[in-house]
Amino acid sequence: LLIPATLLIVGCTNNSNIDIDKNIENTDVGMKLLKQYNISPTKLHSFKNGLVFVEKLTDGSIHLSKLNKNYQKIQSKKIDMVIDPREVKIYKDKIYLLAYDQTPQKTVVLEFDENLNLKNKTYFGKKFDSPVDFIVDSNGFKIVANHYSKNNGTDIVVWTNNNSFTFSTQYAEEANFIRPFKDGYLIVGNISDNTQNVLIFYVDKNFKTKWVRDFDFGLEEEVVSIKTKGNSILLGINSENYTGMTQFYNIELDENGKILNKTKEFEIKNYPLKFQG
Repeated sequence: LLIPATLLIVGCTNNSNIDIDKNIENTDVGMKLLKQYNISPTKLHSFKNGLVFVEKLTDGSIHLSKLNKNYQKIQSKKIDMVIDPREVKIYKDKIYLLAYDQTPQKTVVLEFDENLNLKNKTYFGKKFDSPVDFIVDSNGFKIVANHYSKNNGTDIVVWTNNNSFTFSTQYAEEANFIRPFKDGYLIVGNISDNTQNVLIFYVDKNFKTKWVRDFDFGLEEEVVSIKTKGNSILLGINSENYTGMTQFYNIELDENGKILNKTKEFEIKNYPLKFQG
């Protein structure tokens, strides 16, 4: 799959996750979190003297909850809106929740104080645009979402407090992450033609494309994690082929998006019945 050197850009107008050892998910603490709150440890966010997370109860209601350092729930407040929560960020003693509000069918950022009280809500974009990730900093919000267009199926849109930007090619693109990197931002997701491949591009502070890369490892790829370390970009990628076999790769890219290392972590052979002998 070949894509242009630059994407068409139409301008119309601190990661807070707690640093928990990966093995916690296989410990009593990890099991307790899954059993009691139906969440992964990676969904906890350090805040004040505890941890906050978004909780969906069995009756379908959405709550913002707080745990102490012993993972005991000490506070919980219902969010009286019909929303699909997406991501939580912490910035300057405030909690921000990115969500899709089903009533106006638009993207919303909810702001909560340290007592979990809803203080403000700000809407972005058009109807049916689906938010996936965001950044909160001193300049406001940078929200990445997927816009469903008639021509290509899906385009990637980014909203700031004052502007919006559309990233489009002749193929269908879907974003999964936005992250600060050096003097700009990384937007990471997938691009699809006959197969689904990894898409990553780097934009400057004004969201002008500096470079764009796509990677095809021969299967259907999905980016499930991204980290940056110095000048390196670290991606976790799930790949699946038509037989149901899944492989997980760790990919290291340099600051220009070129592959430095590719390591296959594991492989799962889960063949459908028609392929089993």
